[in-house]
Amino acid sequence: MLTLTSEAVRAVVDLVVAQDPAAGAGLRISAGPPSAFEQTWNYVVVREPREGDVVIEDGPARVFVDPDAAQQLERAVLDAHSGEDTLEPRFVVRMG
Repeated sequence: MLTLTSEAVRAVVDLVVAQDPAAGAGLRISAGPPSAFEQTWNYVVVREPREGDVVIEDGPARVFVDPDAAQQLERAVLDAHSGEDTLEPRFVVRMG
């Protein structure tokens, strides 16, 4: 199952609260557009998981993983970095 670093937990919570403070809201991850170099991922705040999504709860952070992406992310780690030049975190998936 996808695991989250402490930085990712904070970033998910901050982003979700800023965009949609609903109790069931979370960050949804799905496969992004094809890339010649590596898999890309889409990250979007949603009010609730879609049918079939894998729900990951780590403390106050809720992450919903698209069922098609769940197998690819089975042994992955979600990390996040915040830069001085942007208000939103940059999420990074590290494959295990």
